[in-house]
Amino acid sequence: MNLEALLTATEDLKTPLETSAYVLVQALRAAAPAQADAVQAIFSEALPTLSSDDAETLNEVLLHRLAESLAHGAYYGTVKLASSLTMVEAHILHDALKQSGVASRIRHDHQTGNSFPNLGNDVELWVYPADLAQARNIYETTQSADTATTQCANCAEENPAHFGRCWNCGSALTNP
Repeated sequence: MNLEALLTATEDLKTPLETSAYVLVQALRAAAPAQADAVQAIFSEALPTLSSDDAETLNEVLLHRLAESLAHGAYYGTVKLASSLTMVEAHILHDALKQSGVASRIRHDHQTGNSFPNLGNDVELWVYPADLAQARNIYETTQSADTATTQCANCAEENPAHFGRCWNCGSALTNP
């Protein structure tokens, strides 16, 4: 196997899950070539049918386990986008990034619940370096967003005008 060729072949894969499937198929091609095409066909058919939540969860599990196996923390390979956030601010920004296709990780959000009702503001948001510029633009947009709101047509919940999806039911919002 040629490392450079394999790395080049994976450049267009969007998620760690897709990359893992590719690596598994390549391992089968080397060890059991007769099964590799069948497994690739299964992956090609099955991966696109995963819900976005399931795909994100599996990606997170994979990234955490890879980082642990490399003796690095779960945030290995990421850079800090924002700190001193409240839990709510971090989740709003995380959702805005997710809607724009930017993977992010929230750090310390589980610790803030221990100090209820003072939820603190020590939550951090981390992204991959390749997404940092886009993530900063999204972060600045959410910070400078005015107080205008949009009502969800599905559940009638009020949402900040810059949201693309309702925070309550997940329906797409049509902003005036």
